[in-house]
Amino acid sequence: MGKRELQNITFVEPEPSTVALFCYTSGTTGDPKAAKLTHANMIAVATGAKCRGFDIDHTDVTLSYLPLAHSFE
Repeated sequence: MGKRELQNITFVEPEPSTVALFCYTSGTTGDPKAAKLTHANMIAVATGAKCRGFDIDHTDVTLSYLPLAHSFE
C-alpha cells in the first residue's frame, strides 16, 4: 500500500453530540454491547479527571473510565 493523498475532503468541527468513539463491553453480564461516547462525554470525563489532579493535556492519546476487565478499547 502506497501513500494516498486525500483530496476534496472537508473536515467539519464536531458538535458536542457527535460520536467520538464506540466502547465495547466484554459481555460478562449478557451479550457484548457498544456504547456510543460523544465529544461532550469525553470533555466531561477529562474535565473531571483534571479537577481530581490527573495531569491530562493535548499529548495524551487514551482516556478510559471503565475497568479494563469490562471493556475492550
